Amino acid sequence: MSLTFISKEHSQALKGCALFMMVFLHLFNQTSNLQTTFSLCEIDGVPLVNLMARGMGPVEFYLFLSGYGLYYIFKSKKLTGGLI
Repeated sequence: MSLTFISKEHSQALKGCALFMMVFLHLFNQTSNLQTTFSLCEIDGVPLVNLMARGMGPVEFYLFLSGYGLYYIFKSKKLTGGLI
């Protein structure tokens, strides 16, 4: 079994996706923000975009990717020292 690691370039791309998800969340996290738009799909009267915004965890995703990168920097001993 071979392990596949996330490269620095892929990590940066995924962080960019997380940032776009954060913007999406802030735009559509309240039903009052949806009054200026129309919904293509609803579930029990709740627009799908509102459910998607609540189901995302972009901050946690971004923090996970940042921690993943820091772990491999410390592991490869490119970064020395203790905690700040």
